[in-house]
Amino acid sequence: MPRLQPERPKRLFRGAEFTRLMTMMLMLVVLGMMIKAAGNSETWKWLVSKPGHSDQVVAEGSDRDRPQTEKVSGNAPPAIGLAAIGAGQMPSSKVPQATGPTDEDDMEAAAAEEDFDFIVDNSIEVHPEEMPAYERLTRWVINQPYLRLAARATPKNPSYGVFITAPQDFRQPGKLFNFEVHLRMVIKFDVKLRFHDDDDPHDPVTLYEMWGTTDESRGRLLHFLVYDPPAGLPVGKDVREDVRFVGYFFRVQGYEPAKAGLNARVQLAPSFIGRIAWKAREPGVVLTSSELPWLFLIIGGLMAILIAWVSYLVVGRRSRNVAYLATNLPPPPSLTVENWLDQVESGDEAAGGSIGHLPAEDLE
Repeated sequence: MPRLQPERPKRLFRGAEFTRLMTMMLMLVVLGMMIKAAGNSETWKWLVSKPGHSDQVVAEGSDRDRPQTEKVSGNAPPAIGLAAIGAGQMPSSKVPQATGPTDEDDMEAAAAEEDFDFIVDNSIEVHPEEMPAYERLTRWVINQPYLRLAARATPKNPSYGVFITAPQDFRQPGKLFNFEVHLRMVIKFDVKLRFHDDDDPHDPVTLYEMWGTTDESRGRLLHFLVYDPPAGLPVGKDVREDVRFVGYFFRVQGYEPAKAGLNARVQLAPSFIGRIAWKAREPGVVLTSSELPWLFLIIGGLMAILIAWVSYLVVGRRSRNVAYLATNLPPPPSLTVENWLDQVESGDEAAGGSIGHLPAEDLE
């Protein structure tokens, strides 16, 4: 009679199922690494400033050739911790006074309303007719210390997209905004800004162009024109610093994407003029708070793969051991035809079943 093979126990993971599980795990890890890489400023090397007037020229020297080797010089006071800086957090008695005319003056506010009418949104170049508004906003920033701007800033910013779709609603005297920005590029203008108003007492000033993202912008860029940044701030195309910006909304800035074709669509970014606070990282700190979630994601994915692999090894080995014990039992003794017939006649077959098997040569 044919031998009945014992049924093998089912394994927890079949080969194909385990392969699919490992593939999904690896895809999650790769996806996390891609998202992390998207926040790297190396992705933005195509980003080139085009300020659009003779007084603002992007540095073509060391800032571009040696990223992060230059720092802001000067005697600017050290910035206060970013967490302690925000709108409405300082008593009015301690808010520094303005050193000149600002948007709080009625005459300045009225003149600014006329200047703002000539601003052209969504363009790459800054046109000559926009310069009066550009210079006026810069004067307001110069005349107000950072803490005064921060005390006047709105406690909650509008969404990123509203600046693009309705810029005229935010380009108004008295409206100041604050952002915690993840800087990715800082460029120092080689030529100082000269004010064309004969009554303006300010000397030419140096401005810095900065590009970065916020948590709310979800990777979309914001553009900043900054006066008097804190000393020591890295300058270059590969900057990874967190700052808090306070200032005025200027326009919707257009820029060309990387490797743009002949008729490529111009990308848009809100542009602001103001000041920043910056706290240098502690020595040895290489990760920012925005980078930690991606680090945890990668580590978690690797740990999940390791746990799944160890589980597969343990369960697979146990299944193989059980199957080995079940399929390697000693075979029953062989019988001759005469002995087998005697057992059948005596009723052993019905009582206890077959206790042996016939050799193949006896069946021929």
